[in-house]
Amino acid sequence: VLGGLLAYIKRNDSHLDIQSKGNSVYVKGLKGFNEFVMDYLGVNKVRAHWLVRIYETFSQLNVTEKQIEEVGWTKARELLPLAGADLLTEENVDEWLIMAADGTTNELHEEVKKKLVDSGAKTHGNKKNNEQTNRKFVFFDHQA
Repeated sequence: VLGGLLAYIKRNDSHLDIQSKGNSVYVKGLKGFNEFVMDYLGVNKVRAHWLVRIYETFSQLNVTEKQIEEVGWTKARELLPLAGADLLTEENVDEWLIMAADGTTNELHEEVKKKLVDSGAKTHGNKKNNEQTNRKFVFFDHQA
């Protein structure tokens, strides 16, 4: 619900309607929106933008608020890269939501990463799950 409200405010610059002495308290655009969500709603700007993305993504996939509530916003956020790679669809979203509800956030993160790698989509670091390289760096005290 909050994501939908924030999406509306962001899309329409509704934060400009808050006025003091005839002038808008907040400026137009992202800067004003970010200040508004922190000052007026007490929501961190990063969380606000995640909630907007969750709302916009899952409402297009016909996911209900109750389904998102069951998995929580953190796990819903973990599924967003799948949507960005066109791997989260109306046909498979229920399956992913069940997986999210049944497992931990870390398990879901790994499953999403695996799906992205298997599909050829770019992932952070662009490495496959089982290919890791460890490096050791040594610094002088003044560099550390």
